[in-house]
Amino acid sequence: MKKTGISISIVLILALCYQEGRQLQTYTLGAPGGNSGSPGDSYRTCARTGCHTGTSIPKNGWITSNIEPNGYTPDSIYTITATASHPSTNEFGFEVSPQDLTGNLIGTIITTNSVQTQLKNGGWITHTLNGTAGTNNSKIWSFDWVAPASGPDSFAFYGAFNASNNLNGAEGDSIFTSQLMIYKNPLFSGISESSQKELLIYPNPVKNRLYVNFNVKGRIKILNMDGKELLTINARQIKEVDVSHLIQGMYFLMLETASESQILKFIKQ
Repeated sequence: MKKTGISISIVLILALCYQEGRQLQTYTLGAPGGNSGSPGDSYRTCARTGCHTGTSIPKNGWITSNIEPNGYTPDSIYTITATASHPSTNEFGFEVSPQDLTGNLIGTIITTNSVQTQLKNGGWITHTLNGTAGTNNSKIWSFDWVAPASGPDSFAFYGAFNASNNLNGAEGDSIFTSQLMIYKNPLFSGISESSQKELLIYPNPVKNRLYVNFNVKGRIKILNMDGKELLTINARQIKEVDVSHLIQGMYFLMLETASESQILKFIKQ
């Protein structure tokens, strides 16, 4: 597979909350949703009345990803990593949800370690019973995120974390928030998804010759994953493009016309 101004919230929260009048306790089986600290969740975290005392503390760099510096590519799969730390505890938890400003879920979360993480309600990922114990006063979780085929030009991974003192009370636990801004690869900004049906390439993956089918006058470009132009051809119809000289890897084929640009990804074997 392959990643305006709408924000995506990706939330990380340790789940220590009060539930239906019962004693305050750690949600060791997974955190409830709706406390992400995201705009769609009204910026709520567990630092609130009936859950935990105090206010949340902002942190930098607690959410990271392997999304390329140029931005995410639609339909691509990326790994998101959340890290919580505290000098006096080894008990942590989290919850993650990709949302826009109004709380709509964006993209798809894939659980890559079912021992440590689990999905809730299809759009929230949280810890499991075995996913709360840290090492050396920190805890790391990771999961995959599939970028939508037609996504926003920018979004943020919003996160809320809780470092627990493991005393099953409202006092003494620490709530943190963090966020990571991500941008869409400009190669894909303003591209019409429906028009891409007019541009066909095959085979994919390809070894030597890439066959191209389109019915408008334009310019074909071959780009690497950094957006560097490797080849340009002006033509109305091209039957094939020699890609035998390219090293193995992922590339873009872009068709530029007077009115729009279309782009497809292909793999060179």
